[in-house]
Amino acid sequence: MVVVSDTTVLIALGRIGLLWLLGRLWGSAIIPEAVYQEALKGLHGSREITEAVNLGWLQVKSINNQKMVRLLQGDLRGRGECECIVLAEETGAKAILTDDKKARKVALSAGVEVAGTLGLLVRAHKRRNLNETGSNRRRGVLN
Repeated sequence: MVVVSDTTVLIALGRIGLLWLLGRLWGSAIIPEAVYQEALKGLHGSREITEAVNLGWLQVKSINNQKMVRLLQGDLRGRGECECIVLAEETGAKAILTDDKKARKVALSAGVEVAGTLGLLVRAHKRRNLNETGSNRRRGVLN
């Protein structure tokens, strides 16, 4: 099962050392180019994001339907959120991870499931994923 993430969720999880949860909960995650570029602007968590991409469970994908991205930008302020919604449609992803209220509303109206950072943490807690060993988390081991 694949999920698409926007920048806010990646950075939030990276800052607290829990980015590995994306791989644990969904098997793999994808991000659009715009999200990857935003995440690498030197913000907290960029090292963890780069490591996840290098390990291969976080993949950067290009958007095919740029026209749809531009149309969505009329409703949403961020290009990353727009690309997430389009990428979810193009890849058949299970859900979009975003904390942006407008993006959540647009994604839901397009029939795409959404979750935010807090919802992801609650899900991980219920599945007892927050008790994993530190060495497995740092290496991105997904067992």
